Amino acid sequence: EILKMKKMYLKKKSNGKKREKFWIKKKVLLGHKDKVNCFDFQNKGNFFGTGSSDSTIRIWNSQNHKTISILKGHFGEIKCISFNKKHPFLFSGGDDLSVRCWDIEYNKNLRKYNGHFSPITDLVFHPTLDIFFSCSQDKSVRIWDFRTHKEIRILNFHSKTVTSLIANNESPHLISGGLDKKIVLWDFISGKPLKCLKGQKYGIKQFSNILNEFFFISLTADSLFFFRKDGFLLKKIKNPKKNNNCCYLSTKKELALGNSLNGFETFSLKKEKEKIKLFQSSNTVSKFNEYPISVIKIDKSNQKLYAAGDRPFLTIFKKKWKPIAQ
Repeated sequence: EILKMKKMYLKKKSNGKKREKFWIKKKVLLGHKDKVNCFDFQNKGNFFGTGSSDSTIRIWNSQNHKTISILKGHFGEIKCISFNKKHPFLFSGGDDLSVRCWDIEYNKNLRKYNGHFSPITDLVFHPTLDIFFSCSQDKSVRIWDFRTHKEIRILNFHSKTVTSLIANNESPHLISGGLDKKIVLWDFISGKPLKCLKGQKYGIKQFSNILNEFFFISLTADSLFFFRKDGFLLKKIKNPKKNNNCCYLSTKKELALGNSLNGFETFSLKKEKEKIKLFQSSNTVSKFNEYPISVIKIDKSNQKLYAAGDRPFLTIFKKKWKPIAQ
């Protein structure tokens, strides 16, 4: 199935006239001195964070989009950030080989987790247990105890950089993907892989999922894969342009795809038992300040889209409806 979705723009009727949805550029957030590499929402949605190649993390107010605080302590690029859902903490990782825990109420670096031998590429929290996982260019995944602040286990199976992680409530509790084109489902207690999914033509760029859903998404340059959590392939969508760069699935099941040719698309995801259908839910943004999109997110309201790339700012888009030309 090739990525040529029927353009079903979620039409609304107003006074007998049909309208279609567009993403309109709303605001550009300035502050970082180098490119923005990562982004995450705080659980309640009151604020969000961005990590940059300028070695800083900025916390932003979700309403007025002003900088609340700047967290300094890393050396080199920050490649991943993640808000803890239970506690007022933000975790970050990057080129300095450390994972850092920040108290976002007092803007303090509480502790540093050392162990990786190469830059850290992603980190996720287990939904219920007090542990988190980190992955790295050193080809490993490491498990950390949030309470004791100690490393519990090292998971070795990948042969190249591990790029993305998913943590689940049920088995498999951890899924990892890497540039070696492998997706690994882990038994993290024993430290052994339950299953290894192969067949991807290119390395894994990113995962996306919704907690407690039965499936997850894996993105490569040329394809979008929908897997059941046990590893069964539900759907594969090819992109002949081979320019997929990042993805994000919102809690309201709207999928955003950012590409390396300065554009993005959004799709509505519909489920029928274990069948998944995608419908293009808005127009394609063909020009995005003329640089590739490497980070993309949609907020909980499903009304704002955040995108960043090879520039020191974050751009916010908002849904707008406009009349369809008759």
